[in-house]
Amino acid sequence: FLIAGLRFHKISTLLVIGSLFFIFGAALAPAAVRLVGKRAAFSGAFFLSAASAAPVYWLGPQDMVPLLALTMLGSVAGGINSTTFWTLIADTADYAQSHLGRRSTGIIFSATTCAQKFGTGVGGAALGLALGAIGYVPGAEQSQGALTGLAALVSWIPAAGFALCGLLASGFPLSGKDRDSFPTKD
Repeated sequence: FLIAGLRFHKISTLLVIGSLFFIFGAALAPAAVRLVGKRAAFSGAFFLSAASAAPVYWLGPQDMVPLLALTMLGSVAGGINSTTFWTLIADTADYAQSHLGRRSTGIIFSATTCAQKFGTGVGGAALGLALGAIGYVPGAEQSQGALTGLAALVSWIPAAGFALCGLLASGFPLSGKDRDSFPTKD
């Protein structure tokens, strides 16, 4: 299994390179939005994340170069996604103002932040339950079933979640053209 066989310095290298490519993706987001639009950039970044996560299942400790390439690809997608997400939240606030006549930016952003914190808590609990279900034992040599489960937890399961988010995001009802035509109530 990939992660079990990696040494600390290789994991550190992956994390640093992933962070740098995430920043690059964030910087690339405006160009991606200009090229394909916010909705397509946002949903496309999710699909790119799915495509970079799924193959990790088949990688082993000797496959550092493919892992590095997938990390870079997924990190660029994550950078595009995270910056585009907040512009879509701002568009939602603008849409609410144009239809309700009141500015509700504070409640929209705070509700989004609250939902993120709730999701982080639920995700952490789900991960703990999943680790227990696959038979993971901290600090011990892992069984083959636990290793297979760990591989799924870093590949197929996130890839499925990213793909689902991409499908949902592709249905986001506001496009750049919609935003430009928001009427304002005075």
